[in-house]
Amino acid sequence: MSMLLLRLAAQDLLTLNSRRRMVPHLAARWRHFRGADASLSERSAWAESLVHLAEDLVAAGRGNVEMIVECAATLDEADRPGDPRLIDVVLVGHHPDDRRLSVQLVELKRWSTVTRVERATAELVHVPGMGRKKHPALQLREYYEAFTGGRGPLHGLDFECGGFACTTPPTPLSGLWSTWTLRPAPTRPSTRTTSASS
Repeated sequence: MSMLLLRLAAQDLLTLNSRRRMVPHLAARWRHFRGADASLSERSAWAESLVHLAEDLVAAGRGNVEMIVECAATLDEADRPGDPRLIDVVLVGHHPDDRRLSVQLVELKRWSTVTRVERATAELVHVPGMGRKKHPALQLREYYEAFTGGRGPLHGLDFECGGFACTTPPTPLSGLWSTWTLRPAPTRPSTRTTSASS
């Protein structure tokens, strides 16, 4: 089975969290798939970043958008060597214009401060206390290519797919990381740019 920890509309995720059941549910699912307990930092990230994202969706009138948490990028991700590629959140709804299936891949970072590495602006950012980290836009692009490829969970469907990275709390660079929306054909992605998903 392809890994995912939770699949709920944003408004329902907030309800689950208000009952103090969201993090325990995610932790139990993590242990089921990964065979080990989720770290304290992982649990803290779920409690903070997921709730903020869901609150933003509800505030924007998109509380019915589905949030798929810690979604494997491909159907056979568990068979790959190394750690699985897990997308923090996949948002699933419908495009506001043509009502097509619309998907956004979201990378959440709990970085209070982040700066570009000047000599490698396109590839790296510097996070105090953590050093140089891969630029989130590159990570999103890798996940996008896997998610929309031949082993992706929605392979064969016609859908809008975009992605963005954000930080909790927001940083000056968070809005610059990545915003793109592509419409893959059933067998091969195209590069038609469209408006953001909803």
